[in-house]
Amino acid sequence: MERVQFPFSRPLRAPIAPGDTLQALAARILGDEARWYELAKINGLVWPYIDTSGAGGRPDPSLLSIFGKVVGVGDTLAIPMPWTTAPPPLDPIGVDLQENGMLGELVRGQADLAGAYLRRLRTPRGYLPHRPTYGSRLHTFIGKPATVGTVLDIRREIGITLLQDPRTLEVVSVAADLQTDAVVTRSTVKTPLGPVEIAGDVRKFLPGPLPMEVPNV
Repeated sequence: MERVQFPFSRPLRAPIAPGDTLQALAARILGDEARWYELAKINGLVWPYIDTSGAGGRPDPSLLSIFGKVVGVGDTLAIPMPWTTAPPPLDPIGVDLQENGMLGELVRGQADLAGAYLRRLRTPRGYLPHRPTYGSRLHTFIGKPATVGTVLDIRREIGITLLQDPRTLEVVSVAADLQTDAVVTRSTVKTPLGPVEIAGDVRKFLPGPLPMEVPNV
């Protein structure tokens, strides 16, 4: 008998436990960690999606007020039925949620990569407990005098951070400017899809006290 294909997903719900990530939940419940973005979209989540750094494993309150819906221990996620969502097409880069998007819009290809690189640069290294090497130390330079040596250190940190992403084949160029309240960069990396330009700023990280040591999305 052929299984009926519904034009919508009738969700189940799954509780979030300490240490859970969207990738881990997708692997455990949907059988494929690459379907994490379906969980984010159906639940209306925004980066960092799951945060358990607050009291009792709850999301940090300031993180909620800044980014929107972020869940933690004690929350449940709606889970799409495995047979009601078509698998994403093969893509050497992957799929992600739109940078700064609040509506769950998906992006692919070079637009996806540019957003992923910016998120990596903007996340303090060590902020995500389950991915302690993800991110950069760029936030530590904000407020320092813009000396030649400091700018060179910033360019070096940007290059090292971009090379952390496994989709980076080569860092082609790195330009950086240290302003009063931000680090501004325009850099180019070589990827399996060709060159990708990363242009944006890194500002003081707002959610509150973070480790001085500042994950792959």
